[in-house]
Amino acid sequence: MTHNGLRSLNKLDMLQMKKNAKAIAKHASNKNGPKTENDRPSSAIIYGSGMNIVFVGAEVGPWSKTRGLGDVLGGLPPAMAANKKDVVGLQEQGLQVFVRKVIELHDKYMVYVNNCFMNHTLFHKALKEAFEVFCNKGVGGSSSAELLATFCDNILKKGGSEKLSDEAIEETLEKVVKLLAYISDKDLFAEFYRKKLARRLLFDKSANDEHERSILTKLKQQCGGQFTSKMEGMVTDLALARENQTNFEEYLQTNPDGSPGIDLTIIVLTNGFWPSYKSFDLNLPAEMVKCVEVFREFYQTKTKHRKLTWIYSLGTCNLNGKFEPKTMELIVTTYQASVLLLFNASDRLGYQEIMTQLNLTDDDVVGLLHSLSCAKYKILNKEPNNKTIFPTDPY
Repeated sequence: MTHNGLRSLNKLDMLQMKKNAKAIAKHASNKNGPKTENDRPSSAIIYGSGMNIVFVGAEVGPWSKTRGLGDVLGGLPPAMAANKKDVVGLQEQGLQVFVRKVIELHDKYMVYVNNCFMNHTLFHKALKEAFEVFCNKGVGGSSSAELLATFCDNILKKGGSEKLSDEAIEETLEKVVKLLAYISDKDLFAEFYRKKLARRLLFDKSANDEHERSILTKLKQQCGGQFTSKMEGMVTDLALARENQTNFEEYLQTNPDGSPGIDLTIIVLTNGFWPSYKSFDLNLPAEMVKCVEVFREFYQTKTKHRKLTWIYSLGTCNLNGKFEPKTMELIVTTYQASVLLLFNASDRLGYQEIMTQLNLTDDDVVGLLHSLSCAKYKILNKEPNNKTIFPTDPY
């Protein structure tokens, strides 16, 4: 007998359910199993003290297509705990696989609740409580909030590990947002997601603008407008930046004498929307100083009430390096480009000269020179030719 919640239980129901419980327990203990398929129950809710729920089911479907069901005492949480061991064991294969298996686990138990248990609110509550415990435990040193944000990033960025169709991406994002409902620290997810979104937007790593807007809509519906306001502001900033770039190029065409002689793309960010970035007082090479001055003049034609703060750490430069036997295009950071451009005026520079001319700290200079002279592809030659940077080394 199954009770589907259409009316409250009376004493007769309770007696009947207890009787059924004994019969099913005896039936399950029979090693030979039921003799015919019609004798097999597909699912059962057994009443006990305090409405103790027995979840019976390993497959969902007509009993004639199954080969036997084992009962898991105590309701959904113990059944999920048994599956959790298998899912957590997959973390060694990669956190992406882990999140994917959690989604599959959730789908599986939603089918049980909806189909086996008549979409009963009692089982929805049990499922919610079980997943709240399950989804708020860290895995491999990472919180569930970080795992979900990273999973989304792999779906949404170019070259991500998740290769899905547009329809599959939308479906997966919908399921991720449903999992987020079980996570207690949603603000932590928002911070991780915002940082990864920033990298996708600023470095042109986003695979599809529509998917970016779609997940923000889903998050807004799930968590409210305040939760997504900064993320939406970031996406809006990028849309405005494209329009602003077009206007800047038109400005240069009408003012050819002011052109910096370099192809320049500037993205203006609204300070309150984006993650915090450090701004250093870098002494730019002369070629870059001209770029900054030209854009500042253009920007002042649009507004005189906003101050621009330059974040060079987020910039990239494409340089043409003339090497023997050919010219090569180098894609480097703004800081790396600043170091390399110093060598247009000098064939040989010392550690101290580079630090003074660019106004950098020792740590900054060590990191930059190591990346340019000690990496797999060396752009600068150093003496001696080793992997350690010393203040006495010439380049």
